Amino acid sequence: MDYICLKCNKILIKKSLHGLEYYKCEYCQLYIKKESISHNIDKENIALFAHAQKKLNDISSSNYEYINLFLEHLAEHVENYEKNLDLDIIGDFIEVILESNNIFITALGRSRLVGKSFIMRLVSLGLKSFSYNDTISPSIKKGDCLIAISGSGETKTVLSNVKIAKEKGCKILLLTDNHDSSLGKLSDLVWIIEGKQPVSDIGVEERIINGEYIKITPLGTLFELTSGIMLESFMLELNLRLAKTES
Repeated sequence: MDYICLKCNKILIKKSLHGLEYYKCEYCQLYIKKESISHNIDKENIALFAHAQKKLNDISSSNYEYINLFLEHLAEHVENYEKNLDLDIIGDFIEVILESNNIFITALGRSRLVGKSFIMRLVSLGLKSFSYNDTISPSIKKGDCLIAISGSGETKTVLSNVKIAKEKGCKILLLTDNHDSSLGKLSDLVWIIEGKQPVSDIGVEERIINGEYIKITPLGTLFELTSGIMLESFMLELNLRLAKTES
């Protein structure tokens, strides 16, 4: 008896971890417990899966459905997030940035790429902006602000940088999906960017199987993509405050 993912039409692979049996779609990275399929108890995910007597070579992958799935999921997420956007926190972010002598950003991985893009935007507006701890960046000091980007709010390197900046009297601004994280508790302002990132210390697969993880885009990119989009919208408002033109 085979099961297929209705979103990308791929046969689910049966797996086992620490005695837990589950099925995984290797293409869209969705997980579902064995008992959820057997008893139809997981109403959120069961709609994505169905039993079928199909062989792998009967399933077409030439229509790139998973690309459409990704884009639809992202568009729906951003639309839902926009409806609950906290405009007050954005205003507070702008005030701190404009009052700071220098603006530093700290992040790792894809979040670091988002941060570097934001630095480029700030520099284009004439603001002194740097990547924290880069060889060409000045030392952070009182009167500066540090913007941290971390979905989990527990990234060790970012946490260390924030502690140093806070000890020097800098304002700490945070973009995260976890307000109650270690970074959240240290920050002066917290901008919640919903991305459903894992915050547990257990392994990713075990976390998903145990239901501690909501379905997201592959490899956890939803937080970074949403952060990039929100920071771009942020730039439009900042541009108006500074009365800058394209020239």
